[in-house]
Amino acid sequence: MVLETAARAAIRDRIGNPPAPALMAIGDGFYNGMRSATIDDDKAQLAPPVLVAAALGETFQPACYPRVVMGDLEQAYRDLAQSAVNVAGLRARILETVAAWEADLLTEGARSPAGPALFDNIAVAGAEVDDLIDPKRGSATAARRMFAGALKRFRAASGLPGDELVEMHMGINTAHLLNPHGLPELDGLTQTDWVDIRRPRRLLVSIGQNDGLTATIMAGKRINVFDRKMAKLPDRMRALGEALAPALADTDQIVLNGLPKPSAVANLRPRAKWPDDQEPGRDPKAKGYWRRYVGYLAGRGDMTGRDVAELDEQAAVLSAAAADAFRAGLGQAGERLVVVDLAARMAEVDRKHRGDAAHAVAVRVKGQDLSLANLILDDETSSLYGLDNLHLNAVGNGLLAGWVADAISPGASARIDLQALADRDRLLQDRPPLLGAGAFLISLLSPFVTFERI
Repeated sequence: MVLETAARAAIRDRIGNPPAPALMAIGDGFYNGMRSATIDDDKAQLAPPVLVAAALGETFQPACYPRVVMGDLEQAYRDLAQSAVNVAGLRARILETVAAWEADLLTEGARSPAGPALFDNIAVAGAEVDDLIDPKRGSATAARRMFAGALKRFRAASGLPGDELVEMHMGINTAHLLNPHGLPELDGLTQTDWVDIRRPRRLLVSIGQNDGLTATIMAGKRINVFDRKMAKLPDRMRALGEALAPALADTDQIVLNGLPKPSAVANLRPRAKWPDDQEPGRDPKAKGYWRRYVGYLAGRGDMTGRDVAELDEQAAVLSAAAADAFRAGLGQAGERLVVVDLAARMAEVDRKHRGDAAHAVAVRVKGQDLSLANLILDDETSSLYGLDNLHLNAVGNGLLAGWVADAISPGASARIDLQALADRDRLLQDRPPLLGAGAFLISLLSPFVTFERI
């Protein structure tokens, strides 16, 4: 949607006519800063766009949160291990937190003007391409409606119904990020609209993985509905480019992340924990791949090495087609588009398939040397990922930020201190015990989640 000149001017006047930001980020969970299916103020300060801005020496306003969006999965794991809470207790905690968000977001006039009125990072975990464009899906108004409906169903249900948890989380997160002070004039704006209003000098975009690909990785199998959604991604990316184009006429640079390499994401793991011992090992029909894979957290799926190799190849082709379509949609602004090849960069830390510590990041935690890579985080193995094995931890965010920063200014990644990020990552510093048992509990929710939004 392109705002009319008068409407854009009125909104800019309402927010104090701020100067154009040096850097702005839109998109999904890769940029939101989510870790372990959790987003709060601490994690938002370590989101990749924040680290990119620091590496480039640019001023940047991170997202700020008054409280955790819905629940802290890492703390829940700790408490479960100590028998300090059960499922009923987790539900009570969630209800207490969402009641505070309900007072903020669903009660007229309840929001306090404390904190920044605008964030330079407005990426929302779980967002699909159309959520960036369509106000019926991706505005604060739509988000509040989603939150209210899911909260009503959650209160009427028992236990921890998965789809309601996902919708409440995305509704809260979207409404807060796009309109933190709850100004009525801003309720109908999407992420794309905010780019039009603010006209950043450089725009970072990370979007597309939730249009079918992440759900396939999570499920550990090919599902027709997800395949159909992936096939539509180039058309949706062209539409996104067209929606952004008028706002980017004077922008210096647009940086788009390509799609991740599915096999390199931790959650899609070899079916046996120790493949060399329990299975014949690598697939003779797909060189470099294990024989069978499963979506670990959900405990679902059964893909052969050939299946996963074909998914990797499809994702690479789709990523290129989506980037080309986005460039075409941008028109003349497409000449200033830079694409980050995430799949190629992820291969550098693909210890899952390449085996040696050279394909890992060395950090020191509590006097112990760790090699972090794309392995499943469990009781015996450290990782670049959080507890959901889908979203990166702080060190993983630093790697991603370095890849983006280098695409903008070669060598800029050297200014991102991965050890310092490890020192700030509570998951690494205060590792929950009994991770396997916690993962089992979360996997119990998986039959009740459609995987449409992860």
